[in-house]
Amino acid sequence: MLLVHDLAPGGSSGLGGPGGVSIRRPIISTLNLSLPNSDIAAHESGHYFADLVNNFTSAYPGYVPLEAPNSTSQTSSNLIKWNAWIEAGTPFPCQTTTVCASVARLIERDQYRATGWYRPKFDCKMNHLGFGLCDVCGEQIVKTIHQNARPLDGFSPMVSNLMAYSTQAVGFALTPLRPWTHDLEV
Repeated sequence: MLLVHDLAPGGSSGLGGPGGVSIRRPIISTLNLSLPNSDIAAHESGHYFADLVNNFTSAYPGYVPLEAPNSTSQTSSNLIKWNAWIEAGTPFPCQTTTVCASVARLIERDQYRATGWYRPKFDCKMNHLGFGLCDVCGEQIVKTIHQNARPLDGFSPMVSNLMAYSTQAVGFALTPLRPWTHDLEV
């Protein structure tokens, strides 16, 4: 991470490169007194670490939107990446701010577009600094951690895919990593 002393808040990170070649760019964040430094750094880390995109709504000419864990152009519920977070009967897209604010939905106005692109929450650190990450973005960070560091010391049976064709019980056990500061209950 590169920290820059500048009066203007901002940062940069993520994937990108010439000719469509994916190059992971470093996290750059300003040291600015108007916003907590950790807020910008956490936002930029979401790009770098979990491939999250900006959920900003103001126009940015030339920006090409892309499907991401926290952004989609899909409106069919079974194609929305965060559909497990959306309550049954939720209107698509959600238009009312007061209804859309508290739970994951399909919120239009995303990736610098007024129409055609959707984000999961009205307020999220990937859209507004000063807010926490929404459930969908937080889950993506956890998934990324689990892809890079297994959270278990062991499990049985020792297979990653198991199909049972019987009504008999199948034993399953796991041993989670044990934190130094507390016990875990599974």
